[in-house]
Amino acid sequence: MAKETVLTPKREKFCQEMVKLGNQRQAYKKSFNCENMKDETIDVRASELMRDSKVKVRLAELSEEIKNNGIIVSNLDKFKARKIILKKINFF
Repeated sequence: MAKETVLTPKREKFCQEMVKLGNQRQAYKKSFNCENMKDETIDVRASELMRDSKVKVRLAELSEEIKNNGIIVSNLDKFKARKIILKKINFF
């Protein structure tokens, strides 16, 4: 088994929430303190995280876990979850 990418706790939570929600803004809001931030700022910060190489690798790892283990997240089936994640990290 490959070694998992190590992120800060907040970045790991962001990745986990991306898998569950498939929405950058909502994943960022659940992972970071955004109480006084505008949605536009949250969108920029979430987009920056999605371009981070370690975050991309971790999302790919989580996507592979979904594929290999049949993990179902939220109301999405594993195919939809995997497709959303890979699209967000520019694999499509």
